Amino acid sequence: MLIRLLKKDLKRKKTMNIILLAFIITATMFLAGSVSNLRIIGNAIPSFMDKANVPDLLVIMNDEDSMVSKLEDLLATSTNYTSVDHSDSHMLLQSNFYYLNNGKEEKMSNISYISVQNQNSPYQLVFDENDQPFQLKDNEIALPSVIKIDNKLKIGDEILIKLGSYERTYKIAAFTKDAMLNTKMVGVHRFFLSDQDYAELSKQSGAQPTKFYYVMSDHVSDFLHEFQENNISYFITLQRSQAPLVYLMELMVAAILIIVSLCLIGISFLILRFTIVFTMQEDYQQIGVMKAIGIKNRKIKQLYLVKYLALALAGASIGLGLSFPLCNFLTKLALTSMTISNASSQAGISILCSIVIVLLVILFCYLSTSKVNHFSAMEAIRNGSTCERFTKKSKISLHKHNHMKPSVYLSVNDIFGHFKRYIILFLTFCLGTFLTILPVNAANTLRDEKLISLFGLEQTDLYYIPDNLNDIVMAHDRNILSEDLKQTSEEFKRLGYDIDLHAELALIGYYSSTSHEDALSIMSFQSFHNSDPSYPLLEGNVPILENEIAITYVIADKLGVGIGDTVTAVFGEDKYQFVVSGIYQSMNNMGENTRLSEAVSINYKNLSAITTYQGNFKSLNPKETANAIKELKKHYPNAIVQTPKEMANSWLSTIVYQINNAGKIILALVLIINCGLTVLMMKSFITKDKGSIAMLKSIGYKNGTIRIWQTLRIVFILILSIVVGCILTFATNNLTLGTIFCTMGAKKIYITIKPLEVLVFYPLLLLGTTSFVAFLSTRSVKKVGISDMNVLE
Repeated sequence: MLIRLLKKDLKRKKTMNIILLAFIITATMFLAGSVSNLRIIGNAIPSFMDKANVPDLLVIMNDEDSMVSKLEDLLATSTNYTSVDHSDSHMLLQSNFYYLNNGKEEKMSNISYISVQNQNSPYQLVFDENDQPFQLKDNEIALPSVIKIDNKLKIGDEILIKLGSYERTYKIAAFTKDAMLNTKMVGVHRFFLSDQDYAELSKQSGAQPTKFYYVMSDHVSDFLHEFQENNISYFITLQRSQAPLVYLMELMVAAILIIVSLCLIGISFLILRFTIVFTMQEDYQQIGVMKAIGIKNRKIKQLYLVKYLALALAGASIGLGLSFPLCNFLTKLALTSMTISNASSQAGISILCSIVIVLLVILFCYLSTSKVNHFSAMEAIRNGSTCERFTKKSKISLHKHNHMKPSVYLSVNDIFGHFKRYIILFLTFCLGTFLTILPVNAANTLRDEKLISLFGLEQTDLYYIPDNLNDIVMAHDRNILSEDLKQTSEEFKRLGYDIDLHAELALIGYYSSTSHEDALSIMSFQSFHNSDPSYPLLEGNVPILENEIAITYVIADKLGVGIGDTVTAVFGEDKYQFVVSGIYQSMNNMGENTRLSEAVSINYKNLSAITTYQGNFKSLNPKETANAIKELKKHYPNAIVQTPKEMANSWLSTIVYQINNAGKIILALVLIINCGLTVLMMKSFITKDKGSIAMLKSIGYKNGTIRIWQTLRIVFILILSIVVGCILTFATNNLTLGTIFCTMGAKKIYITIKPLEVLVFYPLLLLGTTSFVAFLSTRSVKKVGISDMNVLE
């Protein structure tokens, strides 16, 4: 009997059941798929580290006799490592690389420092896109997959390397997966050449010789402490234990989709409750009759539980099947940066998520059937009403609003009189608006030129990286840097662009304090020839005096110091005592860096890099500044000339790309949810209002007016929801996006809001799409006739 009743009910309420089934499918698919993906990536990271034979500690340092000699002496005496190996490398800049587009040289973009190597090391192994080792022939090159995405490259394209008078073209033979060095969270990428090609490149001037040391150790922190004691400077260190931070963005995308899945589950439960309540209101006669003949509430509820158990099982099964291709799609996004060998072993997680969905649906269904207790045989006799009402039905008076059109008045009066009917619709539309705008705000914030200040740089008009920057770094001479800055400024002036340039320097130092004696290896920045430093701070002042320093709040917490406290810094063989003058925030190296006063005299042998030349044009308005940068790009084709926005984008393009993709998926889901829920609600409203519709027709109202009345209720609720959703998004930006940016080192960040996007385009898209679907859903009004009039109050 239960099966017969189930079949009959499923056929009778086909539209409602299909929509509810679709939501259960979607919720299951996204929850199972995203949880499995997060599990796969989490398991893949250590597996990838093992496969690539990643050392416990990777040290990249300049190939200088003094530093290499100190390290060799340390290795001869230290007991804090088990084995060590090394490989040679040459560090180049983005300005040294071009790709050929139909024979035309195009600059490669969104690259930090490039280490060119051969493949002779047994550590830090790399693999091609098929997760296999590869060998390069002469005149071939292998690039990281992240470079492929940013520059839209493919196998067979040609890469041109320019080093002064040296020019050589290589054909792309592979795109690599390079553990720890294939994400934007690390500022070094490796390009690979054949042994012979690398030997030829290493003889050229302009490439900075470096060494990669691969250290296996159970006591990495102790070994790094010995680095500090022996005054050994280096370019960068990476610990294998830092791998989860390196792949933070891959994990973050999966986490965002899990949040979306939970929202979908919440929406599904709201719709489930609405469907159950509406179905029982439609079935008041059957429920009343069953009660009249003595059937208990528990048995009546059981009928509904069987139906929704069937829907839950069907939806969860289909959603489970769809979760596997979704998981594979999400996994492929991560496959560009890591190898994943156990993707098929997570079926159990997906099945568990599906079972949880079914159990939650049944539990929620049981809780929602409590309305059965309130139905009586009397309501079955009186068409679902007790014919008693103790409150005023109309909340607004017609005679006071006679200027309103009938359809508008009826819509507004319905909303004010029965707002509880629209709560599910209101909450769903609010949540959809919130989910739509949040990733848009995140992407706009990361694209904003103001974000440049969070990467250790002032916000200026121009950022310029000369093609001979490596030569200047390797010269280790303050005078050579000063002379090059002067010559560059004079060249710009001769071209008609008066600009005061200054350089940004970077070096690695060891920092300690009285409350934290263990030294921390920290990147330090210092401006050079900056007459008016104006770096934004959270508190305090920009360091001006020789003994002053500004530190990030992350470093302040780790060293246990604040403004006015003293820290000790060691650069090479030089030791300094600094007073903290200011606290700032930075997303460089997860917020672990400091800023020195320009008055501090440093030994340029300890210099790790020159980040950029930068400055402001004198007496140019924004339009003239944009034209000036375009002209400078033409005059210096081998250099990198960028605006603040372009400079920031070179670091964050991959993150923005991932957020935009997630935003598109969320937008599509929100539109589907809004449309599906709108169809469901319109069907229920028209069914409930059939008597009122019939009465309106009997006194001469046309179908068009009645359809507009039905549609405007959805439109007004949607407008209210969008307004509240926008306010909710803006009010929680710092809580939601701020928390994400805080993990990257930014404590306080100004969320960029583009009014035309978040207040016009997306609201109109949601409003237009949903309103159109609402109007189409009112076609059943035409089928209502005068004979459908019920007993009205």
